[in-house]
Amino acid sequence: LFGLLFVQADPAFQGFMTNWLGDWQALAWRALRWVLWAWLAASVWLQARLDVPQKVYSPAGAGDAASWTVALHATNLLFLSFLCCQARYLFAGRAPLGISLAEYARHGFFELFVATLLVVALVVWVHGSIFQAENSGPGRLALQGLLLLTFGLVASSTQRMSLYVQHFGLTLTRAYVLATLVGIVLTLVLCCWALATDRSPQWLRARLLLLGMFSLTGVGLTNVECWVARVNLARSEVDLAYLESLSCDIAPALGPSQKELL
Repeated sequence: LFGLLFVQADPAFQGFMTNWLGDWQALAWRALRWVLWAWLAASVWLQARLDVPQKVYSPAGAGDAASWTVALHATNLLFLSFLCCQARYLFAGRAPLGISLAEYARHGFFELFVATLLVVALVVWVHGSIFQAENSGPGRLALQGLLLLTFGLVASSTQRMSLYVQHFGLTLTRAYVLATLVGIVLTLVLCCWALATDRSPQWLRARLLLLGMFSLTGVGLTNVECWVARVNLARSEVDLAYLESLSCDIAPALGPSQKELL
């Protein structure tokens, strides 16, 4: 899922994957069929070898820690390869051949935003699954590595939105998206703190809920329209029609000669 989001998000990464894998879609379907057949064969083989199963008590998630660790390391490698591609193009301030930097920045923000939200959900889920396992240490380290790499995704999303605002201006929708990115950064920091200090999944879920409530309260108390008006008025080309569509909350950002926009 993350690979598909990254391929759709960045033309440069899509070209890299195409050159490396060739027809990656056919390869992905072929690999999926092999995995399904291998899983079915392994299930039949294990069922044939096992005698009457013995009930052995083990803490919740004890058998999943090793599997999650392997899967998380593979995910971290995928994230690292995508960030290396971003460092070559987006973070370096240049676009792949054939498209402008503004067009390059327009693509992929939504996919990276969804990938970041999925990482947060994955971290909360896996942390709850392996918390009581005796061998959960490598899994927690893999989760922390994934969170650190996700900061790179947030940086890429912020860079794309910043370039987009520079070329096309700031709107209410883009302002709320930027505010959401700030909330995601705080969420990632909270998850890193919970993993580093070995906090329980219940503690993490409760703090995430409180963080969401405080974030929504902060956005509600902030004059977002005034901020949007200040940013747009500082541009060389001002979209007066859009500013006139905003409410009177933009009044603090207007000068004496701009009051007719109200």
